Amino acid sequence: MQNTQVRVLVAATVALLLLTGGFVWWSMPRGSVALPGPATSPTDVVRAYVRALDARDYTTSNSIQTMGPDLEQHGWFGGPTITHLKITGAAPVATGADFPDSRVTRYRQVAVVDTDAVFHDWSGMQDGRQPWSYYLVRSSSTQPWRIADWGQG
Repeated sequence: MQNTQVRVLVAATVALLLLTGGFVWWSMPRGSVALPGPATSPTDVVRAYVRALDARDYTTSNSIQTMGPDLEQHGWFGGPTITHLKITGAAPVATGADFPDSRVTRYRQVAVVDTDAVFHDWSGMQDGRQPWSYYLVRSSSTQPWRIADWGQG
């Protein structure tokens, strides 16, 4: 009887360690995405942002935004992803003054990139395909484009 209890305890301990290790492995970054520079186009910045999200490279995805850290290190299985990204349009570069009362008003250059993609595990959003627009900003051509706002396209 004692031998059976020891085996059950050992099996339970091993199972718990494997489960914990699996969760730690699953929540780790799956790759590293280079931070876009000043020569990177707004559409390529959006692509880099999506690649960083899907690689769980939250350091890069947070750095591409002007809003500051928004994506915490998602553990377990709940990290947000965007798949099947399709760029559906890119408006000519405008000035922030063309967007009064918004997060982009104070910038000299604003680019709007329209997309269609499948969203998974985003807080406050239903999973599935939907249009989405990204508002990218910078104050001069020597600065990299950064995402300042987004919303339903």
